[in-house]
Amino acid sequence: MLGPLPNVAAAGAEALADHGAGLGDFVEGGYEQAQQADLERILAFLVKVTGETTGQEAMRILQGGDVDEMITFIDSGWESFQLEDDRVEVTALSQGDPHDVVTQWAQEALAGGDHAITEFVSAGQLEAQIHDQRRALYELAASPLPSVAAGAHHALT
Repeated sequence: MLGPLPNVAAAGAEALADHGAGLGDFVEGGYEQAQQADLERILAFLVKVTGETTGQEAMRILQGGDVDEMITFIDSGWESFQLEDDRVEVTALSQGDPHDVVTQWAQEALAGGDHAITEFVSAGQLEAQIHDQRRALYELAASPLPSVAAGAHHALT
């Protein structure tokens, strides 16, 4: 196969089939069409899985960008947009209950800079939520209501 992009690889393999009879078509435009289809697929994925600002920029490029702009955004451009999205998310989380681990760690991430923000969003936030959920279960385990306390004890074991 010619590369990691599935449409480019398939088009290249097809061009090489039949002893290279389709190689001219591949060179004269098949590669560019296959590459654009692969890049559009990646951008469509980014629209779905990234933050709001990143997704909007990916959609803008998907709807009107050229191949070079697509490549630049996919190779490195999306990261600055995603950092902006992450900063917005962490800022919102930092304004929660001051007793929550999520709030405390979000505040620390904001104070720690870009790398700390990225680390918090990618892993720290989930770990902090687990701590907060466990704390809530311990609080429920002390409930005067027997069924609530029993349910919390069961969840903790």
